[in-house]
Amino acid sequence: MGKTFKVHHIDDNTRIFIDKLSSLNAHYRTIGAEYDSVVKQIRQHFTELRRNR
Repeated sequence: MGKTFKVHHIDDNTRIFIDKLSSLNAHYRTIGAEYDSVVKQIRQHFTELRRNR
């Protein structure tokens, strides 16, 4: 083919770091989705109190 190519080597420590970072990101997204669900349920079942001033 006549083109050069690069070989990337990722050591085990880098792979473990990337895996843990991905896991942390997944947990963060899960917490956000759960929070949205809780807020939605609260808004459906409770009304806002309005005070006359």
